[in-house]
Amino acid sequence: MEPLLRWLNVGARGYQHGCIPDHNARDNHLENILSSAAFADDLLCPTSTIQDLKVQAQKLTLNSDWAALIISGSQTKATGILRSHPSKDLNGVTPTQLLSHNLLDKIEIQGQKAQFLPSDKPFSYLGVQLTMDLNWKHQIQNMTCKLGDKLEKLDFSASSKRYDMYCY
Repeated sequence: MEPLLRWLNVGARGYQHGCIPDHNARDNHLENILSSAAFADDLLCPTSTIQDLKVQAQKLTLNSDWAALIISGSQTKATGILRSHPSKDLNGVTPTQLLSHNLLDKIEIQGQKAQFLPSDKPFSYLGVQLTMDLNWKHQIQNMTCKLGDKLEKLDFSASSKRYDMYCY
């Protein structure tokens, strides 16, 4: 796991392993870097273009195969947001429809197709419910629900006065 995390951290800036083909060595330096936010088994690979996303998916596949890691296809999502895009174009196509057309069944990691996730739908990263449109209502609802569950359990715990009344 450590060599993969090191590769994800430094990209092509000095750390390479002989099992990983370096066919992009002559390409732009930025394309050689696997941009990521990685922690344990949660990985987020942000890119600025769909083509870069495909390159990142290919690099993730190569690195995972090299490290004998298996990526869960059911948990792999492709999402995005279009900057400076009107709510509908001249043909009546929305940004979500355009992204769906460009991402649905087109991003593959280890032979598994990533699921398309609209920008307003939440995904979990390190236990936080995030959306590409930065709407925090999903995280607030998640925290409120979890807090309610914990308070209910606390109400019936040994440290609750109500519990003490029932014990006597």
